[in-house]
Amino acid sequence: MGVFLRVEKRCRVPSTLVRGEVCRLPDLNNAKTFQVAPSLHSVASRACDFSRSNPLTSHFSTDGSSLSLVALSVEKCRLPDLNLVDTPTKYVLSGDSMTIPRATIPVFCGDKPMAALEPITPAEAKEMFLAQRRDEVAAATLQGYHYRLKPFVQWCEQESITNLNELTARSLHEYRLWRKEDGDLKTITLKGQLSTLRVFLKFLESIDGVERGLHDKLLIPSVEDEEAVSNSMLEAERAEQVLEYLGTYEYASKRHALLTVLWHTGCRMGAAHSLDVADFDAAEQALEIRHRPDTETNLKNKQSGERICALSDDVCEVLGDYVDVTRDDVTDDYGREPLFTTRYGRMHRSKIREMVYAVTRPCAYGDECPHGRDPNSCEAATYTQASKCPSSVSPHDVRRGAITHLLRNEVPKQVVSDRVNSSPETLEKHYSQLTEEEKMEQRREYLDSV
Repeated sequence: MGVFLRVEKRCRVPSTLVRGEVCRLPDLNNAKTFQVAPSLHSVASRACDFSRSNPLTSHFSTDGSSLSLVALSVEKCRLPDLNLVDTPTKYVLSGDSMTIPRATIPVFCGDKPMAALEPITPAEAKEMFLAQRRDEVAAATLQGYHYRLKPFVQWCEQESITNLNELTARSLHEYRLWRKEDGDLKTITLKGQLSTLRVFLKFLESIDGVERGLHDKLLIPSVEDEEAVSNSMLEAERAEQVLEYLGTYEYASKRHALLTVLWHTGCRMGAAHSLDVADFDAAEQALEIRHRPDTETNLKNKQSGERICALSDDVCEVLGDYVDVTRDDVTDDYGREPLFTTRYGRMHRSKIREMVYAVTRPCAYGDECPHGRDPNSCEAATYTQASKCPSSVSPHDVRRGAITHLLRNEVPKQVVSDRVNSSPETLEKHYSQLTEEEKMEQRREYLDSV
């Protein structure tokens, strides 16, 4: 079967095609025979530029089954429309050019004809990709795909790209530059967004949305190991300050109970979001973390993220009083009783994040502002804008600080790994903020006892 190029105007005919699945015509070298296939194969609309060369000087012949173009070279010629048309019926040789009125040149590009690209809009492609990944990844990962692909869809709209069939390596490069400048992104952040875009492009190749191999042409920036690791965390001293303040002035409040769980278990925000009242066992002093995708509470590592965390007397007392007195007596959409609630049901992840940012501002727990700002005019003074405070931290920063605190207190790495559901290697690279001197002293203590 051949690939058919519809030619609607008088043009000089190319002598060769570059070998490969994608039909490109940038190079005109040796003569080729173009097979006249009995059946038709359509391709999506795409323009092909032919490089400038010498005019046609040789002969043309046909025996009904093949069209021979021997030692041909051509001037630059553009074929603006590649669609399905009828089998060739007339070829006219005139001087140094060939006129093919509403006909097709069947061409073999390599061992297989190129696949037909099917038009698809950026928004439609994104939704198809998310639907395909929905059953394969955790909800938080899927949401991350949504946010990382959103700028790409916006850029396509800005550039009037309504059909992703039109994407080229150059347009991907232009998006890469635009995203870096427009988003003012760090290299590590840009790498994450482009890596997701590459996965997206590979998916589009599988459904004939873009040309095959395009994902390999998207350049991903390299990141030094030091830049790939965030140093932001809630230090143990600050955590104690915040918890002491909450224990004095907001005892057993939502904020007190939430930060107590995050700090003492080192769990992820998603794990805190998934907790039910029944997961807290005061008698056994334990908190059970479970993956329940059927009722929309997912753990990052799914079933392998399930575990039971031991709790101290103090933590159990705070949680027990919170459940008995402060917690909103509500259920979620599935009839479950969430541990952390609002008046309307289970506390949303964004609310958890917002609450942690707000409570970790120095001015929120009685300290003077280390940045010299006036609380009455500070942009981070309002609850919803608390993340703009340079000293506020995210739930993940609380997790990182809790893990570092455990490691500094010489809790065995494997014990910490099991408690927080993270491999020892990941703990070492992304969570532990121990200095080289602290690591040396820990090794010394073990070695001195040998």
